[in-house]
Amino acid sequence: MVVRRKPWVAFLFMIAAALLMIAFAAFIGNFPYLRVILASGLVLASATSLINAYVVLGKVVWRHHIIRAVCGVAIFLLAHFGLA
Repeated sequence: MVVRRKPWVAFLFMIAAALLMIAFAAFIGNFPYLRVILASGLVLASATSLINAYVVLGKVVWRHHIIRAVCGVAIFLLAHFGLA
């Protein structure tokens, strides 16, 4: 699957991964914008997955993207209430 990605889609995945890694590191240092970075990474990862399915694969299986979005919201809520 990685080989079939277009370079700009792979770049979006890398940005999403970088944002999620920064958010993970921010948990340790109690960075004030942690929630914003985490939400940005989760939304970008979900959106890029949808773009990849539409542009590269040519077929969108909506239940996979809905499950991914629900998991992203669950991760964000876990982080939000874990920090409160």
